[in-house]
Amino acid sequence: DAEKFAIAKAISKLKEFNNTEAKALAVIGIKINGTRDENFEEQLSVQILNSGKFQLVNRSQLKTILEEKRLELTGLINSSEERKKLEGFLELDAIVYGSGKTIEDDFNLNLSMIDIETGGALWGTEATGYSLKSPAGAVLRSFLLPGLGQHYLHSGLRGNLYLITETLLMGG
Repeated sequence: DAEKFAIAKAISKLKEFNNTEAKALAVIGIKINGTRDENFEEQLSVQILNSGKFQLVNRSQLKTILEEKRLELTGLINSSEERKKLEGFLELDAIVYGSGKTIEDDFNLNLSMIDIETGGALWGTEATGYSLKSPAGAVLRSFLLPGLGQHYLHSGLRGNLYLITETLLMGG
């Protein structure tokens, strides 16, 4: 599945992210083909959690954090003791958001991470997942037209080289 490959590539790049400030993340606002997709957010969240590099704040905790921030802004939480209790329980360092788009059989995923305190960008990536193509399908296509199988497998340059070489050999 192209989406799963794109997620795997993005998580691999996220594992390389070297920032000691962002330990607790929330995944929100992921739009797939222009529509918010909570199932995709959940898939991505599970993969981030499984990476072992970050703690994940789930959706119910995130709602509590946002409510706490709202109460803090209105002045209802004003003692430093109350604030410390809530902050220790509801730690959130960064938010991961982004978008994905299906293009033919492929899936393009763009993700960004922002610091919750400053709003500054911490990390971003683009990852493309290709759908699995059958080697037999590539062979059949190459029988029809040399190089077409390589195009089918997303190797256009190699496909063009095969086409040119076969054309020259057959015509020569």
